[in-house]
Amino acid sequence: MAQLYQESRCDPAAVSPAGARGLAQFMPATWAEMARRLDLPAGATPHDAIAIEAGAAYQARLMRQWDRGRDFAGRWPLGLASYNAGLGHILGAQAHCDDALLWRDVAPCLARVTGRHADETRTYVRRTAHWWRTLGACRPAAAPGSVQTLLGCKAARIAPDHPDDEGAPR
Repeated sequence: MAQLYQESRCDPAAVSPAGARGLAQFMPATWAEMARRLDLPAGATPHDAIAIEAGAAYQARLMRQWDRGRDFAGRWPLGLASYNAGLGHILGAQAHCDDALLWRDVAPCLARVTGRHADETRTYVRRTAHWWRTLGACRPAAAPGSVQTLLGCKAARIAPDHPDDEGAPR
């Protein structure tokens, strides 16, 4: 849920300036790929609730790319960065950093690959970790994993948009 909150604030109608759409902010080509892989119903869009499942499947796929020599806490931020910037960009940054294993060691090299967009990705990872910790305390009555669960969390529990920490879930 933290990633959906960071992506779109759980707004199914969200559209980014770059053209990403829906709850999980899929770019059109990525949505088409995931719709095919998951055999989604014809006409499904990233604005539909099915985007939650598709976003989770895509994130899981990206995290599997980072299995070698890493536990979950090591894979998670690399998966988030890959979701935001693209797997190829994060692999490129890793190559510039002597094949570093951890996000904290890859992140400084990202600007060599994505230029000014590197800060956006570093902030994305940091803020998503913040939302994971913040929203983890929410326990509304709606079904776990539903948008209603997230939206049922009281606004008072949601901290400002500028967290400074970066820890992965443990």
